[in-house]
Amino acid sequence: MFKELLPDSRWRLLRALWIDRSEGSIRELARLAEVSYCSAHSELKRLEQAGLACCEAVGNASIYRANRANPVAAELETVLGASQDAARQPHHAPDDEVLLAHLKKLGAPVLADSGPGDPMPAEEAVARGLCLTHRMPALARAFPVLLARNRARLDFARLRHRATALGEKQTLGFLLDLTGLLAKDNSLRSLAQSLKDRRVRRTKDFFEGPHGKHAARLAEMRTPPIARDWKFRLDMSMESFEQLFKKFYGAP
Repeated sequence: MFKELLPDSRWRLLRALWIDRSEGSIRELARLAEVSYCSAHSELKRLEQAGLACCEAVGNASIYRANRANPVAAELETVLGASQDAARQPHHAPDDEVLLAHLKKLGAPVLADSGPGDPMPAEEAVARGLCLTHRMPALARAFPVLLARNRARLDFARLRHRATALGEKQTLGFLLDLTGLLAKDNSLRSLAQSLKDRRVRRTKDFFEGPHGKHAARLAEMRTPPIARDWKFRLDMSMESFEQLFKKFYGAP
């Protein structure tokens, strides 16, 4: 609804502030929303005047964030969320094998029976790979290797945007945090913390499929503490992640 009514740059900034819960300078938000600096400057001023954004001076920078003190904040967030769902672009989801081939080409230690086919941006492949981790435990186990090998290549603002659009922001945060822990990279762990949504309080199963009582008990016992911190339960121990990471990270 809002996407059709508002200028594209204003919709993108509203989505960044209210749905993605991003905050930052005009330049940072322009990059996250993928709009020009000029458009971000004028639209953020309009949103501030309308009471939908607030600005705070932090040192020499002006930091913008959603104005959640607005009396209609809860209602606005609900409507914007519904608009986001309706506005999601119908990206063609590649076949699982083709996607695996793309991820293998990027350095994921996985098996793929086909070639990667048409070129795909690394951020798109990784974001779609996040969806696949819930159905493929082997890919989930391999994901820290993939992220570690591509940490200098990935545009994390773009990756965050695509992961959020696909409903995998929490998954990205968990796997980035896990990668940072395994690679001893605090910058990845800090990046992961910026993705944490404090409203998420209920633990859910990471992997799809039926979960019987026995499987649930095993998952409760084997779930790594870092996964619990991200409100995930999974039948895969920390040692399992560590072994694969040590075996393949840095391998040609």
